[in-house]
Amino acid sequence: MHEGRKINYSVFNKLAGLQQNQVVENKRLGSVLAHIQQQHEVTRTGFVGDIFI
Repeated sequence: MHEGRKINYSVFNKLAGLQQNQVVENKRLGSVLAHIQQQHEVTRTGFVGDIFI
């Protein structure tokens, strides 16, 4: 209630249209992008972390 009036609402389930394989693919995407970023740094600088290759 707000100022003595009843407020209508409904619950919306945002996950209802989400499939499990989409969640797994998205989790893998983060590690793939991190790997690509690391490879890019190696190519650009010649270093992996503090080690020159």
